[in-house]
Amino acid sequence: NVQREDLEVATQTLNGVVDIIEPDCVIFVSSKAKRHLAKHLEVESRGVPHPACAWWYRASKHGTGKERFIHYLSEIRSH
Repeated sequence: NVQREDLEVATQTLNGVVDIIEPDCVIFVSSKAKRHLAKHLEVESRGVPHPACAWWYRASKHGTGKERFIHYLSEIRSH
């Protein structure tokens, strides 16, 4: 279970890194992390399942997690 302190520390850390490296987009490689942290970012974000998760290779209506990750990277590079 995600605790309030977990969210505070993770949000502060993630925003600190974003401020330093100034990415155009953050890709969360964890659905849980995206669900809890993306709304606290001031930069666009995407999310895919963790590579150790079955959904990394399992097809969904949006493709596998791996396919989505590659697609997002290609999309970001083309901008």
